[in-house]
Amino acid sequence: MWEIPTVSEIVYMDRGRVTIPKAARERHGLADNARLEFFETRSGALVFKPLKAAPALSLVAHLASLRGLDIPERAAHCQGRV
Repeated sequence: MWEIPTVSEIVYMDRGRVTIPKAARERHGLADNARLEFFETRSGALVFKPLKAAPALSLVAHLASLRGLDIPERAAHCQGRV
């Protein structure tokens, strides 16, 4: 089923800033400093899309990503513990 687009006015301000209407910000859960993806269609329409935050690494995944990493400052401190 097609969704009927909502038309709202966005205000272009100095230094390239835009103001997105409050109703749209609330509908999409945009907080201050939210990051948006921006692209232009072939027809010239400008599209803004909220970027999804990258999932936080779990502690196990973070430690696994450090496996084999040499940290000289810690090596002397940790000798005999491993």
